[in-house]
Amino acid sequence: MVALPNISFKMPFKVRFQLPQLNVLGKLRNLRAQARSGFDIAISYFSLRSFVWTLGALIVLSVYYFHHVGGFDLFIRDLDQQIDEGHTEEHIERVVAAELDISEHVDIPIQYGTPLNNEESSYSPAMLGMDVKVPDHVLNNKTEKFLDLFEETAFGDIPVRNEKAKFKSVFEAYKLPFVSEAGAKAVISIAVVDYGLSETISKLALVSLPDNVTLVLSPYSQNIQKHIDHARASHHEVWLDAPIQTSRFGYDDTGPVTLLSGLNNEQNSARLQRLMSLGYGYTGLNFMNRPEFSDAEEGLVHIFSEIERSGLGLVSADPTDRKSEFLASRRKAIPYIGNSVWLNGDQSEVDFMRDLKDLEKRALDQYVVVAYISAQPKIFSIIEDWSHELKSSSIQLVPLSSAIEHK
Repeated sequence: MVALPNISFKMPFKVRFQLPQLNVLGKLRNLRAQARSGFDIAISYFSLRSFVWTLGALIVLSVYYFHHVGGFDLFIRDLDQQIDEGHTEEHIERVVAAELDISEHVDIPIQYGTPLNNEESSYSPAMLGMDVKVPDHVLNNKTEKFLDLFEETAFGDIPVRNEKAKFKSVFEAYKLPFVSEAGAKAVISIAVVDYGLSETISKLALVSLPDNVTLVLSPYSQNIQKHIDHARASHHEVWLDAPIQTSRFGYDDTGPVTLLSGLNNEQNSARLQRLMSLGYGYTGLNFMNRPEFSDAEEGLVHIFSEIERSGLGLVSADPTDRKSEFLASRRKAIPYIGNSVWLNGDQSEVDFMRDLKDLEKRALDQYVVVAYISAQPKIFSIIEDWSHELKSSSIQLVPLSSAIEHK
């Protein structure tokens, strides 16, 4: 083994490393104090009482913004703009309407603007101070079904025009027979809506209203065919209300058979068939409000084509409805007439009689006048008494079908 020599080195100078003087511990203490102070403030602010007050203020501001500032309108306009620009695949109405269930009809008395409650609308005989007795011949009446005027669908039988039949349409077959008197100077047709929604009011209409007053049947009534049979036996013509999209769509909940611009032609045809299959013996369809099919006019034209094919008449209860009048004029096979005025049954008897007298003056001036009114028991007897006075003015009270033919 070789021994290594013992070598040593000496540094000629000393190396010193001097770090800056950092008061780390003190600064850490300061940071901890600041953090604790902020946390204490946060805890104080987010106490239960502060949280409740803050949440309440946000709710109030939100409600105010949406109802007064127009936040909801801005949202809808923004959504429509996105639809126009192609940012969504379908129109929002199509999406909503496609989810509506039309598979099974149920009794849902939905009306325009305000839902009608069965308990509120169904007057009991005790409340009215009388028993509503309908004659047996009315209760036992069965409407004749002209089979050559109906075709079978998935929903049931629906009316259809048949040029080879005795009656070419259900309008001709089920219009109330009426013979005009010689020397008549004018005709007035009164239509009472919401027929069928209340059992008691419907019976009162049958026994209290004069002959030839037209009854507009709600598609959300129970026992629709029974109501048609009873009305016809009581000398009242029946028209079926057809809910259709209006400018107030979204506010008016008109039920699961409503015809919508957001649906395609096949879907609206299915809804119309579902509606028309509810019964037979009605003369035509009724639009309660002016149809509004924005950016979908072809769909509305298609609906009128289907109505023409069915052989039904059509009436619009909205005096401002010029669209239905125009579209019906292009379909000569659709017997059509529009409402002239809505009568207010909520006013006093004196004021209501004054309106009926004004109706006479209008009829003498225009020859044909149509008036609508809601089903209200207190005005039934007034209309009955007034109808007897018409003869002295050479004015006749006629069903809607006769008003169309006189027009």
